[in-house]
Amino acid sequence: MNLFYEMNTGFSPGPLPGYLHMSDADVLRLLQKHMSIGLWRSDLESGLVFFSPPISRLFGLPEQAGPVNVAAVRAAMHPEDAPFVLELLETISREKGSAQIVLRVRSSEAEDYKYVRLVGRYRARDKDCGEIIGIGHEVPADG
Repeated sequence: MNLFYEMNTGFSPGPLPGYLHMSDADVLRLLQKHMSIGLWRSDLESGLVFFSPPISRLFGLPEQAGPVNVAAVRAAMHPEDAPFVLELLETISREKGSAQIVLRVRSSEAEDYKYVRLVGRYRARDKDCGEIIGIGHEVPADG
């Protein structure tokens, strides 16, 4: 199996060094210029998951402003990888940590898979059980 995951708790890289004069938005825009990075969010209170357009495209889903069809997301994953992804999301929410995973997602060819890296971290919210926020991108075949 080609699945990789890593769990981190209590780790935060902290703010960007002030002498760089860059915001988080600047960094994200720079990254998005060189690779298709998308954003995602899992609301732990409602169980709803939201994808930005690049993440929707990675999973072969239609782009939409509302919650995604979680069954369709799971169906796009390799059957061996899907249980690990769901378990990792549960661990992130329970441990209030962060993690990354590389999984196989069905590509446009019916029997072929591409590698997708998802990174997520727990974010607390007032008055509920929080959410997991993250990024995702395709891992190039050559690296």
